[in-house]
Order: sequence, then structure tokens, then C-alpha cells
Amino acid sequence: MQTSQFREDAKNIIRKCCNANADDAVIFCGSGATSAIHKLIGVLGLGDASIGKSAVVFLGPYEHHSNILPWKETGAKLVRIEEDRKGQVNLQHLETVLEEHSSGSWKMKVGTFSACSNVTGLLVDTIEVTKLLHRYGCLAFWDYAAGAPYLQMDMNPTLEDSTDTSAYKDGLFCSPHKFVGGPGSPGVLIAKKRLFTNEVPHGTGGGTVLFVSKKKYSYSKEIEAREEGGTPGIIEAIRAGIMAFMDASARRGTIISTDDGQSQRMDKALSKAHSLGIMKPGFTRLNLAYFMPDEEVEYILSAVNIVANEGWKLLPQYAYDVEHGSWMHRSDKNVYKLMTLEDITYNYGNTFHMVVKGNINPRSEPKKIQSYSQLMSNAKDVLENAEKTGRQLYPFDEVTMKEYLPANLMPYVWWLEPQHAMLSLNSQTTKSLALMKVNSIPIKPRMHSGPFTANSLTAHKYPQVEQKDTLPGANEAVRPMYESHSPKDVASKDEHIPETPTIHVPDRVADWVNQISSNKSIHMSYYMDTTQ
Repeated sequence: MQTSQFREDAKNIIRKCCNANADDAVIFCGSGATSAIHKLIGVLGLGDASIGKSAVVFLGPYEHHSNILPWKETGAKLVRIEEDRKGQVNLQHLETVLEEHSSGSWKMKVGTFSACSNVTGLLVDTIEVTKLLHRYGCLAFWDYAAGAPYLQMDMNPTLEDSTDTSAYKDGLFCSPHKFVGGPGSPGVLIAKKRLFTNEVPHGTGGGTVLFVSKKKYSYSKEIEAREEGGTPGIIEAIRAGIMAFMDASARRGTIISTDDGQSQRMDKALSKAHSLGIMKPGFTRLNLAYFMPDEEVEYILSAVNIVANEGWKLLPQYAYDVEHGSWMHRSDKNVYKLMTLEDITYNYGNTFHMVVKGNINPRSEPKKIQSYSQLMSNAKDVLENAEKTGRQLYPFDEVTMKEYLPANLMPYVWWLEPQHAMLSLNSQTTKSLALMKVNSIPIKPRMHSGPFTANSLTAHKYPQVEQKDTLPGANEAVRPMYESHSPKDVASKDEHIPETPTIHVPDRVADWVNQISSNKSIHMSYYMDTTQ
């Protein structure tokens, strides 16, 4: 009884944090927002081909695959809304396509948008988009998977014009496992109860029935009970309520203000790294969490600067595995081995204990944690001895990438190879330094640039940046592999790949332009994320 009560308490906490009312159902759904989307699609009946093929779904400009593929598999018509020149949802384009689909035999019209881009961090004006969707009889669903840990989720926002009741959300979904303290939590779906018209629950099982006999059964009329079939995840749900939503709600003001400060601090620190290449999200992800102490943040930013400016000196100490796309230190490549569950044996007797085979012993004393200043000092020592260590570890007869890759793929090897770095360490001549020149990346994405502007829903400032179709300083004679956010225009194999290592951009993206003096030109390598 008590644990069941705690689970209901967790729902009530979530309900309160998201401003859900008596017209809204709160449902826990398995594996994050993805499961919540599948639940929503099932409840709407879009799994039925006759309904799915007569539905149209309007998608935001930067949706995660989890908010695209489930809708696509219903057979519905998908319409992707463009972004405007500031990187926001293009409201004019949205209204145009809504008008185009206002007539016809569409049985259902759905709009599903990310409240926050998980690539740029841009916030969407959920109120204006929702009002526009409702104006054309379209359901408004919001994906908060990326933004939930930081943003206020509001199912029923109150507007200054009290007579305007069109800003309510028909549904929202999120992944509490992305909150601090949330790993292991289930997905959450909050949706208007009037949408649950399905006679058969989506995911029937234990707990969904009110009455059952050998020949007859009757499903529960209680929406939250009938849509959570099977044994519920008690601990996971409780964690979602108290560790994720309650904590985030209490800290939201602190999170926003701290994130703003961290962003400015990062921009200022990275402006000193003149060799830093901005490529794309996904290569190396760096997050400065709001709960990090100042000393840790300073250490991370200093480390990024050191790696950007001097990290190339360590390349000879690493071997590249072409097959797996990974780098490994030459002295450690035969030492490190991932532990498996089969390495564990259990000794049963009067006492129970676990024995781990191999060199890893969970009972061994932990190493003393060094201070950040000591770690930084160690890093500088490593860099000072980079040439000597490189000569000891680097086999000069090692084959190059050319031995691993077909000739037609070599133009795409834009990164610096260890042998070039070793030659430069051995001889600081112009010729050897020239060997460090790398091919530019074969992608030229469209770019957003411009000053910060205030979001209409918050008193804080977020990057809403203007988009330019041509990169400043780009060589117009060079035809890039991709021209847009969509990987559809692939260059032919005979197409020239530019040899210049970087695109010279006078200013950083967003308001970095305000933080870098005019004599600090920044060399940036852009790499488009085609997999978000």
C-alpha cells in the first residue's frame, strides 16, 4: 500500500510541476519519451492503416528520430516545417501548410514539435506554435526530451488575455532519465483525457481490466490504470517524481541563471583557443552542469584550451583503429579490456561473496584522487615530454591511412595523422609543419549567426541566431558534399574536395561576436550533424 501511494504521489508531483489539471492524464511509459510517443500513437488509433493513411503530421525542423520514425510508420503524411533565418520554427511556413491541409478528407491532423533543439539549444515559442496549430484544428504535441531538465513544462499556460484559451497543449512527453538523479526512470506522457477514446487499451495486460472471467472481460474506464498494463515500475516511477521533477522544479531558477553564467564563461574561455575547431555535436560532447563547482569548471575549460592548442603533440602516442573508429594509447592497447558479467563468479557457503576474475578487483583500495591543480600540472609535464615519449612509442614504419582505406576515400581523411605530427615534433621546419595541413571536411552546412535575443516566454536570453546560406569567407569555387541540413545532394566521386584545412570565419556563432576583439580571427571547422 505504501509504495503504491508513493507512486501516486510521484504522479501528483509531476502533474503539479507541469501545470496539468483534471482534464489531463499522467502516464508512465517504459523507455523514455520514445515509449510515450508510441503510447500516444496507439491511443490515437494511428496504428490502424485506415486512420494512419488519412492523417497528416506536421513535424518541427529539428526533431529527433524518436519523434519522426514512429509517426512515419503509421503511414500518415509527414510535413516538415522549415526553420526561419533565426533558426526558429518558421511560423509563416507552418501557417501556409496548415492552410493547404485545411480542406480535404484528413481524419486527423497532428503537430509534433521539440520544445528545445537538442543540437543548438534554441527554444521554441510553444505558445505561438500551439495557438496556430489549434486555429487550424490541429492537435499540438510537444517533445520535451531535451528541454525538460531545464525548462518549465506547462500543459495549460495562462495568457494575459484571459479570453484566449487556445494555448493549452494536447500532450507533452519527456524522458526523466535525463534529469539529474533520474537514470532508470520511465518515460512520461501527459495528454488530454478526451484523446483516450480507444476501446482497447494500448498495451493490454494485467491491471487494465475491471472484470475478467473465462469468457468475458471488461477493461477499466480509468485512463491512467488501463494504459499502464503489466507490473508497474514502482521504484522507477518514484524516482521520476522526487529525484527528477521535484528537484528540477525547485532548482529551475538556479539552473537557468547558472547555465547562462556557464555559457558566458565558456565563450570567454574558448575564445582563447585559436586552434579550436567547431565541428558538430556528437564528436566530443561537453556539458557544464549547473551543479559543478567553479574549480571543476575552470579545470575543464583549461583542459579544452590545452588540447585545442597542444593536443596534436600527443598524436604519435596513439594508434588508430580504422575498423572501429577509435584511438587508443600505444602503451595501453593490450592492457585495457572491458569487463563482462561472465568475469564474475559466486562462491556459495556459509557466507556469500563475489569474486571478479582478472586484474579488476572491486574490493581493492581506490586510488587517491588528485587535485585539479595537480592534474593540470601532470598534463603540462606530459606535453613537455611529448616528443621524447612519441619517439619511444611511435613505430616509424607504421602504415598510414592510405594502407587502410581505398584511394577514393582518402580525400575525406581531413584529420591529422600521427606520422605527420611526429615529423613536426622532430623538425620544426616549414616543410614539416606543412605536413600538418589537413583536408577540410567535405561538408558545408548552413549556418546561423547573429546576436542573442530574448525569448518571448522567458526573461532570460537564449541564442536565436540568424541563418546564412553562405559561410563568410568560403571559397565559392568549391562545391561541398552537402548544401543543406538534409543529406541528399551527394558529391560525385570525381568532385574536387577543398584542401584548405578550415573555413575562416571572422566571428563566432551567436553572441561570441560581442566577446572577441576584432584582431582575434577565429578559424573554425564546421561539420554538419545529419543524425540528430
